[in-house]
Amino acid sequence: MNNFKIIKRKSNYSKKSKDSLLNDFNDRDYNKPLSGCSNYEKKLKVNDIIGIKFKMKRNVKIDYLTKIFNQDVLQECKIPDLYYQYDHIEEHMFKINEIINMNKILIRPVYLDNDKVIHHESYYEFTKKIDIPKKLLKKEYLIEYYIENFLEEDLDFYTTITQWHLDDVNLFIKTNDFKQKSFRSFKKIYILPNTKKITKKYFDLIYQNQEIFINNLGPDILKHIGTYQDVVENNEKIYQEAITNLNDIIKYEIGDCGEIEAKLEKPYLSHNIFQIKKEDVYRVYNKEENYRIQLSNYIYNNDKQKLKDSVRKLIRVNDKVAIKIINDETNEKFSLYFKLIYKLSNNNFLGILFHNKFFDDHEDIILNINTKQVQEVYGFQSKHFLMSELVTDN
Repeated sequence: MNNFKIIKRKSNYSKKSKDSLLNDFNDRDYNKPLSGCSNYEKKLKVNDIIGIKFKMKRNVKIDYLTKIFNQDVLQECKIPDLYYQYDHIEEHMFKINEIINMNKILIRPVYLDNDKVIHHESYYEFTKKIDIPKKLLKKEYLIEYYIENFLEEDLDFYTTITQWHLDDVNLFIKTNDFKQKSFRSFKKIYILPNTKKITKKYFDLIYQNQEIFINNLGPDILKHIGTYQDVVENNEKIYQEAITNLNDIIKYEIGDCGEIEAKLEKPYLSHNIFQIKKEDVYRVYNKEENYRIQLSNYIYNNDKQKLKDSVRKLIRVNDKVAIKIINDETNEKFSLYFKLIYKLSNNNFLGILFHNKFFDDHEDIILNINTKQVQEVYGFQSKHFLMSELVTDN
């Protein structure tokens, strides 16, 4: 058995957050179970399928050894295992067998795909400082360590090249809308193993369009930006400086953060629950009463490009899609993103609301989504799927 607790809807969402997008749903009653987007207004009955949410602390080992450490040196060093902890949330489905009273409801577990439950989205953050020999760090990470701890100043920062920088170069090439100071000098760029490819692409793009840079920013701009080889050589200088100046043992901070996406998976926690109270029921898997999902005449990718309608047939589990939800009585309309976690039939999926960690009061709305209702789907950028040029709205 695991050390878990049941998440009750009324305790989890007893206060509305001003930052929560779901404040736009004006009919929230957290004393009732959730059903689709709605409060479940009916009485529970035998054979209802319900969802109960469980939360527990889970420790996950951080796999940092192969990423940042020299493997030939690793065997000589005693490096501790490190773990991050996060709130693991699972939703288990049950069928109601008998209702004696609202404080004594007899249930039995049911599963999707015979043995799977819903693992809800979560987030984690982890930092820890450990003492390690400097020779243990791979070259690129020792450079990064030396920059962050000894070279970097607030107004004169170093950077790795990211997609954001690449997008800015493309913007400048198309519109000439950029300032010279925004292009970092090669002396302020460093390369990590996962940025090597995009750094090369960044400099290739600049030099393929060097006349645009010279014409708009002057003849010295390319000298300021430098080349990929200039970055490599400057990084080597920083590395040699680090080897010379750093102590043999350094205090290195291991850090990691990220999102654990919702998914359908075998349960991590185990229980022997066969009796509950009504307040334990988080969700009733029943037909949505108050809201409907609008059918979509057109489908777009997340770059707002119109796609061929045949793309709907290619939508799969794990795709992220946008749908429009409407309350006909109040005329409320919401465009929300969902992750598809289970295929119910050829064109129907079980979708769970795709969260943003800055709006953590979102309820975990789960809907039956038909591909004809999908307005937008992540991916599908290939010309093979496109119908037209970039658009700005649906």
